Amino acid sequence: MISYHKNTEDIGMIGNFHKCYELANGEYINYLMDDDLFHPEKIYRMLNHFIKDAAVSLVTSYRQLIDDQNERIVDREHNRRMFDVDTVMSGMELGDILLRDLCNCVGEPTTVLFRKYDLLDKFGVYRGKQASNNIDVASWLNLLKVGKAVYISSPLSFSRVHTGQESNNLRNKLYGVADWINHVVNSRSDGFLKEDKDYCKSLSKLHAIISWLFAIMLNNAHLISDYADESLRDLCASCRLLPPIGESLLSKAISQMLSVCEKEASLDFDVSAGRIRNYLREYRRIYLSDLLGRRPVFIWGAGSHGVKSLEVLRTVGIEALGFVDKDRRKWWNKLKGITIYPEVILKQNELFPTRPCIIIGSSYVDEIKLELLEMGYVNKGDVLNIFENGDALWLI
Repeated sequence: MISYHKNTEDIGMIGNFHKCYELANGEYINYLMDDDLFHPEKIYRMLNHFIKDAAVSLVTSYRQLIDDQNERIVDREHNRRMFDVDTVMSGMELGDILLRDLCNCVGEPTTVLFRKYDLLDKFGVYRGKQASNNIDVASWLNLLKVGKAVYISSPLSFSRVHTGQESNNLRNKLYGVADWINHVVNSRSDGFLKEDKDYCKSLSKLHAIISWLFAIMLNNAHLISDYADESLRDLCASCRLLPPIGESLLSKAISQMLSVCEKEASLDFDVSAGRIRNYLREYRRIYLSDLLGRRPVFIWGAGSHGVKSLEVLRTVGIEALGFVDKDRRKWWNKLKGITIYPEVILKQNELFPTRPCIIIGSSYVDEIKLELLEMGYVNKGDVLNIFENGDALWLI
């Protein structure tokens, strides 16, 4: 019943996945990672769904996280229970959820049971490219495009979380983002993300994640110096596949970051990081200066986010006329040297030579945009949320 194989040399994680797959001679495949656990009824319960419905190509379940002592720990975003009851859905539907949220809701290799002949490519290969980190996601997409998916709401596997896992290091995070880019962009050829709004949601998240990663690297260059060439070049190459999102500042800045990184990845990263950081700050200055011109500026929100916005403006030599806030207790007080006004001041257009630009410095973005729209702030450049596409770019 059990076959044991020991490799004569270290063939790496991807090589192990391929070797196990080649050695398996059964009709069904379910990996069991060495630090994870199966529920005793896992295979039995999952196999029943294949027997009942030949159109099923993948069965997964809720998976419980455990620590080094087998104690259950609080759910995280990726393993939260998707449905309260066992649910059958089209594979395309589950694939869209996975790609839209950039979150492996399907599960790790331990979680999923599938029929071997349904997977037409090597494990971890999607549309001709071997994933470097999201190996399971690549195969789930291949399986989801050919049949139905079943989600079992009971915890049938237990995924261990500990500090020693390779997925926690920065290099694998870089590889992981590169994989997500390839999955999202190429998946439309298989019919995933047909709706433009879903595709754009995925792209927006990718742009924000990339800016966050670059901010980490640029502010902590020592974390990546040992392997800048390999992982950074892979990310840069994948980012070239990303279409821009309109006139997004982040899209343009990432494009320029990649150009510099590709040229300088083999140099001392501390030196390269300094050049990239200086470029981005100059890019930020030009962008905001061009957008705002000589228009008066107000910041809506006299809290921490508003202060943060003011600091960004000041780094590029732009001074706000004041804050705007709905909290009466704040009116006419000073914050960081400028006055806090009631929002009614924005309606009094005769006070200003040109219509002011409003910087949203609050988490109530949608509500503020709607109120400004009613006040007539409808033109390009009237309203700006400089943190809209990810805080990281502005912290560099």
